[in-house]
Amino acid sequence: KQILKLIQQSKPDMLFIAYGAPKQEMWIYRNKAHLHSVKIVMGVGGAFDFIAKIRKRAPLWMQKSGLEWLFRLIQEPKRIKRIYNATIKFTYVFIRSRLHN
Repeated sequence: KQILKLIQQSKPDMLFIAYGAPKQEMWIYRNKAHLHSVKIVMGVGGAFDFIAKIRKRAPLWMQKSGLEWLFRLIQEPKRIKRIYNATIKFTYVFIRSRLHN
């Protein structure tokens, strides 16, 4: 409530939420009706960690070849469930739903 009050007082046009998924999406959903001045709300996950150089980005070759997720997994093994759900499980459910339509 205190954060929401500060946001309302500052009357921003844009708001970037960096709680990580799915917390940031749930926060946006719960509070969007109270963000009267805000025209754009975006969940940015860990982007600020990279900009502030708190977290290291993958080498350029890994970024270009789509393997940045692997680099992040090595840095943060606790991400295994999230990465599994986003890659394997999502792909399986998506393909299965397309085959049954």
